[in-house]
Amino acid sequence: QIHTAMKNILLLTDFTSKSEDSHEFACKLFLGQECKFIFLSVQKLWAYTMDDLMVSTYYGIEEALVGDNKIKVEEQVEKFKDRYTSQKFQFEGIVDLNYFTKSVEENTAKYDIDLIVIGSDGVSGISEAILSSHTLRIIRNVDCPVLMVPESYRYERPTRIQYLLDYDDVFEKCGKELLIELINRYQPEIQAMRLTFGYKMHTGNFEREFEKIQELFFDCKVNYFTQKFDNPIEFILSHLEIKPAQLQILSAQKHSFLEEAFSNSHLKQIVNAAYIPLLILRDCHS
Repeated sequence: QIHTAMKNILLLTDFTSKSEDSHEFACKLFLGQECKFIFLSVQKLWAYTMDDLMVSTYYGIEEALVGDNKIKVEEQVEKFKDRYTSQKFQFEGIVDLNYFTKSVEENTAKYDIDLIVIGSDGVSGISEAILSSHTLRIIRNVDCPVLMVPESYRYERPTRIQYLLDYDDVFEKCGKELLIELINRYQPEIQAMRLTFGYKMHTGNFEREFEKIQELFFDCKVNYFTQKFDNPIEFILSHLEIKPAQLQILSAQKHSFLEEAFSNSHLKQIVNAAYIPLLILRDCHS
């Protein structure tokens, strides 16, 4: 059955087209469901300037720093309220004077967030720097699923999902609740892709994993592929050319600095190469 409990969804905004595209995608993905969408604008602490200090003597430090953003957030809230009057959606806006990742982490806990949505710049010369400093930091530090939507991507009903199993991702039902809900809702074809990064997996292990995936998503067509070499991006993109998908799925573990330094996880490569929406779930083994 489709899970119908209200979803609390955090929409990260910097008032650019990339963030609005991600907000629009998230709203359409959850059409028909009761959701509370919370727009979050983070005013970085290090953006505080001498001009701000001078203004703050008249209006107060916080008001001087976040006043303009409050107006912009309120405008976004009203715009989406008008756009989705027929839906069971609620919209709220927050402006936070904080460090970016810390703000996301604190507001995720405060508002019991089920999903964080962030826009990306897509394939560009600056995408890696932006994604590494935002999306990847959120994934590594905030214990919540993250939906990353490339700029200018227009919503399409997910009739095919590319489900990526990285070498350290143990397939299990735990942590897959949001994925199960989306699959129950849309009944897509599933392209499950096991990335082994050269690690040996016996044929029997592949077969058992395929059977477990089929058992969990028994109402859907499931195709299962394995990739045994260390260039997963070429493998992933070549399959998307043959079988276009509307959503990618990946589970991620939280890593400490040292663990990350020695990890063979493909997370960063996959995030930076994504040109369709990518949903990163939380691994129960984190």
